[in-house]
Amino acid sequence: MKKIVLLQPAYPYGKSQVYMGGALISVGSQLLALGFEVTMFDLNMTDIQTIMSVLQNADYVGVTVIGSPYIPGTIEIAKQLAMLDIPVLIGGQVIAKLGQREFITLFAGTNAVQIKNQVDLAEMLAVDPASIPDAFSISLIPMWERMGDEMLHKYLKNEMTLVFSQGCHFQCAFCAAEKKQRERFKGSEHLCHDLEYLVGKAKEFGLKKLEFYTTSLDFFQNVAEVQERLQIIASVQETSGIQIKIRCLSCMVSFMKASKEIQDFEVLLRQAGLWCVGFGIDGLDSLVWLSQKKRQNKTLEQVWTCLDYAEKIGVQAEALLVMGFPEERIRMMFKYLQFAFVAGWKHKRIVLRPYLAKPQIPGNDHWGADDPDREFVRLPQKFKSLDFCAIGSPDTNPIWWHRWSANLVFLLICGIWSPLGKCTTSPLMPQGRSRLWNAFADLWNRIVPFDR
Repeated sequence: MKKIVLLQPAYPYGKSQVYMGGALISVGSQLLALGFEVTMFDLNMTDIQTIMSVLQNADYVGVTVIGSPYIPGTIEIAKQLAMLDIPVLIGGQVIAKLGQREFITLFAGTNAVQIKNQVDLAEMLAVDPASIPDAFSISLIPMWERMGDEMLHKYLKNEMTLVFSQGCHFQCAFCAAEKKQRERFKGSEHLCHDLEYLVGKAKEFGLKKLEFYTTSLDFFQNVAEVQERLQIIASVQETSGIQIKIRCLSCMVSFMKASKEIQDFEVLLRQAGLWCVGFGIDGLDSLVWLSQKKRQNKTLEQVWTCLDYAEKIGVQAEALLVMGFPEERIRMMFKYLQFAFVAGWKHKRIVLRPYLAKPQIPGNDHWGADDPDREFVRLPQKFKSLDFCAIGSPDTNPIWWHRWSANLVFLLICGIWSPLGKCTTSPLMPQGRSRLWNAFADLWNRIVPFDR
């Protein structure tokens, strides 16, 4: 039986974040089903040097990278493991979207192997790709049991990922997630059993509630499937007596469609503990929406109708405002400020989540060809500048007036509404060319609260 150690990279901004993601747990469950011996460590909880003896006895080490800012830390992990002379399998959506030459340049001098898909994984593990079970058709319980009560207890005390569905038939240009594909759902039976296991552990640990953020890119996209699973969650909550709280992400058109098609929509959401929905507004003009292929957004009237309805039924709306797209001029930037002012005063429950567009991110429409000479590949620390929470820099927003106007509006929205509890975005400082600036950026990013 071959041994695989899975590592969750540490939060990239110099502090620990306890958050149970879904990707690594799902991969671990697939590997267990194949008969491998799987051990998992979270580098937010454990220093890599303290587990070196376990790593030395492994046949493989696996790392999942969940976003561009995690790339520099993952490179450091690969460097620390280079002396062990075992393959370090590195995957995740952002890694899958890097060109082969880019990956080789980033991880030069290490034993890192790029895992883009199931075929790559099967080749490295010497198994038939068809034998790898679908991540949405297996239970995650075996992996939770493997991690042990101490780690699981820490995770359950915090919000965690609920593996619910993946895939979105929309194709927003700035988005780096898997898109323009049919949505796949966690099997109803496994979803039920997994939740029953977690509420059982919550009771064992003396916890009164569990908080989840779903994996769905557009939660209400397939109404019948969502309705069935919300009913399962509602049943588990009622039977167990453990409060379940769920946040999700949804397109406005999908949310409004579901509200018309699901009978007693408001009641079902309340029974299932779904209290907060993030809506991708991402622009305030039809020309911007079209340029970003966000054709599901039509008019500002549509935006207000959705936000008004969420307020009416007692759902907290999170207004996701990605701003600073190349097509936007200064006048448009200040429309965001006006929108935030009106939304903040008009709606009691709304939370504003402004972000700054980053035109080039691995996986989005603008990253382009495999280029090992790209600025971010040559200086990997700059991948942290691609965080949507980071203010614009010359590397991400090269036109100075565009950058400064977008940064000003972004910071004003955060500065005005965060003290009032209506903004959860913490602006991050990008990496620059000066050591002094980078020291300041590192300190600032370590101090500010986590983005929700």
